[in-house]
Amino acid sequence: MLYFFHGIDSQKAGEKANSLIQKMLDKKPDASLFVINSDNCNESSFQEMTQSSALFENKYIVYVKRLLDEKNTSEVVLNFLKEIKESENIFIWNEGEVSKTDLKKIEKCAEKIIDAGGQKKVEERTKIFDICNPIINRDKKNLWVTFHEMLEMYAPEELHGTFFWQFKNISIASKASQADSGLAPFPYSNAKKALNNYSEKEILEKTSELSKIIHESRVGGVELPIALEKFVLNI
Repeated sequence: MLYFFHGIDSQKAGEKANSLIQKMLDKKPDASLFVINSDNCNESSFQEMTQSSALFENKYIVYVKRLLDEKNTSEVVLNFLKEIKESENIFIWNEGEVSKTDLKKIEKCAEKIIDAGGQKKVEERTKIFDICNPIINRDKKNLWVTFHEMLEMYAPEELHGTFFWQFKNISIASKASQADSGLAPFPYSNAKKALNNYSEKEILEKTSELSKIIHESRVGGVELPIALEKFVLNI
């Protein structure tokens, strides 16, 4: 299922997309939020996100961000429109200006399309997956600094989704070859590197802890930013 947000004012479109994501997370407290952007957009990402995972049974909410700006990422996402439409997972896709040709393709597959309109604004784009490097290296100091920088630019749910994605990749890499893992070479290589810094028991504990804190934050437990900071300090 696909909800598509776009507009000249991409910030406004993003705000509307984030609002919908928050409402869905409130209704589905056990759902996991993942982000696909220019840093991790590839066929493997969409193959994984358009299908339900055997390891993680809860449905995914997938936030797709600004993939039509570049030719290579644009081709990947447009080629997966049919799979996105038919997926049981929920895709929230945010873009800026969209060409009539691309919009026509998306209209055929989207449950709902929201044009946020607005005027052009200059925006600074950042890379949420930069936070994976200190996770992989188990560098607590840099992870803490990067976490607080990212918290100024991304929702806590997005950061949690990135943490969960990275530890899930590490778990997969500990059990499978690259060919069998379903991961692209680069994230698989990073996950294998992380195995030098975490035991199998620790990987399982970290993944379980991330599942626990997102659920508890949605049912009145410790607020997610505080729970994530505690997680970072105990990495």
